[in-house]
Amino acid sequence: MAFDGEKDQKTRVETGIPQGSSISPILFLIYIRFLFKEIDIKVPTPSYMDDIAILVVGKELDANCEVL
Repeated sequence: MAFDGEKDQKTRVETGIPQGSSISPILFLIYIRFLFKEIDIKVPTPSYMDDIAILVVGKELDANCEVL
């Protein structure tokens, strides 16, 4: 992982499920289920399996950031 020019050392991940596993989309939806209760969504959010996008449009940057 890297952030602000700082890099973490590599570590081995010992838990999880294989990428492409058929259970992945189900677990992802369970993980994010409360996200959509917290925000006021007027129209369906574009999503596919484990890829989602939340869009906010407004005139004020600070207000948009607060909503996101």
